Amino acid sequence: MSRRFLPLASILFLVVGCSETPTGINSVEIPAPTTEALRLVFPFDSYVLSDSETHVTYEAGDVLMRSCMRQQGHDWKIVRTPKGFTDWRNRLHYGLIEPSVAARFGYHVPSDLQAPPEVREVLAKIKTRQAALTKDEAQAAQKCRKAADGQLTRNAKAPFAPFNDFKSKTYDEAQREPAVRRAMAAWSACMRDKNFSYPTPIAAGEDSAWWAKDTREASAKEIVTAKADVACKKKTGLVSRWFDTERSLEQETIRSNQEYFTKLKAANDRYLENARRVLREQ
Repeated sequence: MSRRFLPLASILFLVVGCSETPTGINSVEIPAPTTEALRLVFPFDSYVLSDSETHVTYEAGDVLMRSCMRQQGHDWKIVRTPKGFTDWRNRLHYGLIEPSVAARFGYHVPSDLQAPPEVREVLAKIKTRQAALTKDEAQAAQKCRKAADGQLTRNAKAPFAPFNDFKSKTYDEAQREPAVRRAMAAWSACMRDKNFSYPTPIAAGEDSAWWAKDTREASAKEIVTAKADVACKKKTGLVSRWFDTERSLEQETIRSNQEYFTKLKAANDRYLENARRVLREQ
């Protein structure tokens, strides 16, 4: 389970060229996040669109798509999206922290785990629509999506690479802070008491034993290890110490790079307003 920091500022990429579903896990098997997982809200989160806001931009793009596709002689069914639901984006930020997830999936967590039911429903509708497109319709849709994306991002562009760099840097720096290192050492000692030898939770999740075979299912040993991982995180308070440290580092990063973050937020706000205007005027 390696760390990746990808912006949730747009799901427009899901439309054309999407050839597979996120996972084969049935929606009813995805447990809702625990309170602890939902409390993982970072300062940086204010500088990317939430899942709910992203749905606004997607539906607006669909409205623009419909007009464009009609001009080219094709129908386009709009996927209406829900608004105002809870964001699950950070529930895997520190790897496994939920007993139910560890017991069900081990470290083989599905990508859907960070997608609320509303998101999964939209993804299913998009996949169904995509599968029904003819070759001509798919080619027209690619052109129309590009045009729609350009209209929505008008006066709303800012480089996102620095954000990902800042996110990776603060995540890594937090692990080197004394309080986190002490908690990490306590976690490792707790794991040894359970007959597992790992220096960090990241090492546990990336153990080659779990990934030696091309399988989506966790082995019995992997499940036992994952459950111990979560239990030791809770016993040592690792997640809370790690979160407090990383949150402070993010706050300091924002203060030290105020001009960049101000521009990034302005771009996101403009992007969202462009989308809302399209929906108001449809």
